[in-house]
Amino acid sequence: MRVPYSLLILTLLLSACGFQLRGAGGVTDVDLGAVLVQSTRDSQIADAVRAQLQLADVALVEDAAEAELILSLHGEHFDRTVQSVAPDTGKVEEYLLTLGIDLSLTDRDARTLIATEHVSTSRDYPFDENAALGMFSLEARIREDLARQLAAGIIRRVNAAARK
Repeated sequence: MRVPYSLLILTLLLSACGFQLRGAGGVTDVDLGAVLVQSTRDSQIADAVRAQLQLADVALVEDAAEAELILSLHGEHFDRTVQSVAPDTGKVEEYLLTLGIDLSLTDRDARTLIATEHVSTSRDYPFDENAALGMFSLEARIREDLARQLAAGIIRRVNAAARK
């Protein structure tokens, strides 16, 4: 009988403190009009921005004449650098992954709201050469996560600039 009450009290305390599971929430408080996202065809970050804007019920348009805001995303780059090596063998133990892009934001009257700036995010991960195939799939998942994280940050910046 004590366990259900303890569980109930723990649940109430966690919900009262604002606890959310990792990844819960996302970009939902977006107050934007019609947005045109300009990018290269194979931009993983631009695809993530579009997906998150759609989830936030923002109208995405294909024509600049219909857009209230024009978000330009160009120069996406992905880097993988060696973070550390084993001192005894000289083999890679850890990599640093960095994903970045240049963004700018203008309104329909061609006024600059965000001048061209570079944004990036990075994460390191341990590398095990004995599980190389698993490491490459882990790297792909981390890259997708970095794109989603960067997209959420871009949308927050756009939302803040559009409210000024």
